[in-house]
Amino acid sequence: MAGVSIDRDSAGGARDTATTVEEQDPDPALVHLLERIYRAFNDRDIDALLSLVGPAFEWHPNPDEPELKVARTPQDLVAGLRDRWESLPRLRTEVEDIGAVGERLVADVRHEAVLRGSDTPLERREVHVWSFRAGRVIRLQEFPSRDAALKAL
Repeated sequence: MAGVSIDRDSAGGARDTATTVEEQDPDPALVHLLERIYRAFNDRDIDALLSLVGPAFEWHPNPDEPELKVARTPQDLVAGLRDRWESLPRLRTEVEDIGAVGERLVADVRHEAVLRGSDTPLERREVHVWSFRAGRVIRLQEFPSRDAALKAL
């Protein structure tokens, strides 16, 4: 699968064993949907992304990025992605681990990028929590760590 690598054996960072949310094995159909989303993101395929999100889609950025606003529609999603791709033209996201909590998927991801006009590589890890309805994504929530994501659930 080009552009998407999922390694269920990688830890993706320390996990707080005191967290009471119980993770399960993810639904393979939802994992496949998530793979398609990350592939479309890495390929900059707006049409494919829009075909995978519901009309009431919401994207809640990482709280560590307070300058970013919540995207509440697919159109907001497109605008937000174009802004990111403009400032980070070589931005790629790789999935390192996927788990499930109820009907939601929890993905440890690694972003790799280079700022426009720079040759300095950047790397950032965060956790994405995905919610689904009727086979489409309805919400993405970003968190700085798996512990923060699981506490929010």
